[in-house]
Amino acid sequence: MVRRLDISNLADDVDLSKPAENRRTATRMHGTESSKKGRSAIVESKRQAEKKATFSKDFIAVHPDECYISPLNRRNQELLKVEDYQDKIDDFRDPTVGQIDPIVVRENPKNGKKWEVLAGSVRHAAAAWVVKNTSVEFMLKASIRDCNDVEATRISNKENTSFEISAYENAFGTRKEIDNLFDGVVAEYCRVMGEKETTVNELLAFTQIPHECLDAFESPKVVRISHATAIRAKLKKQKDKPEYKKALMAEAKLLAKQESKLDAKQTLKRMLDVAAEALSKGKKIEPKKKDIKIAGDKKGIQINVSATGITNIRLNKVCMQNNKEAKQALLKYIEEAFND
Repeated sequence: MVRRLDISNLADDVDLSKPAENRRTATRMHGTESSKKGRSAIVESKRQAEKKATFSKDFIAVHPDECYISPLNRRNQELLKVEDYQDKIDDFRDPTVGQIDPIVVRENPKNGKKWEVLAGSVRHAAAAWVVKNTSVEFMLKASIRDCNDVEATRISNKENTSFEISAYENAFGTRKEIDNLFDGVVAEYCRVMGEKETTVNELLAFTQIPHECLDAFESPKVVRISHATAIRAKLKKQKDKPEYKKALMAEAKLLAKQESKLDAKQTLKRMLDVAAEALSKGKKIEPKKKDIKIAGDKKGIQINVSATGITNIRLNKVCMQNNKEAKQALLKYIEEAFND
């Protein structure tokens, strides 16, 4: 049963292009004088916002369990982490703050859930966390829209302009919109949605490069448009030289397996440099991986040789406990490698 809110003093037209006046900074100072002043400012901001108007019929209270995230939303929910919305969790648990901005929904039942969340997936995630992990039975303030898929996409995209998402998420979301709503025609998408074709085509570079290249980065969310377009341009330029792509992919796979990740700029440079070197040498690229058993541990020593010939050796804990055996195994490997 949906419970309606007494919100006669809430505005009907929520401007999703502007963040709330009381949006918190990334740095939180609990228990300090600064945090107390900040909290007072937030509460006062909320009171002022609630004075502003007049329309109430489109606002309802919905339980997080009644909602599902619209497939039209570009934000990749699997990449969301609790720390991404910890500030909202804190707000929702604090009765003096609560929820400032409503989510935007349309009635579109699916899998037993009544409301499709068009805008506010992060707020929904925070509310769902509160309901699941605390005794607070939190209800989300929601604004209802009666709209078709194109209008729903506009609402969702407007929200994601205010609450920034990664270029990676924007790219694959845009690709999905073009394919599902505009039969794959980029020009028609741009005409209807008011986007520039050059901008959209740059963004789509993410969807036109091997996924292994994206996996090489610490997270797809750190990959910039310039990184994706650079990889796309290089692969296009060298499309008649398969050794280039092969080297690029091999290095990307090695980088993806490394526990200690390079930053985004270094990752891109490493892949492109390795591919360029393979092209200049004309060698068959065969990165190697070897594990050496030490004292029963099958991965006592782990050796990775990249496409450029750079060798990374990892000595696991067992090597320190059996240093004589580890030393002999390592010397044997080096001798064999140099004899090759």
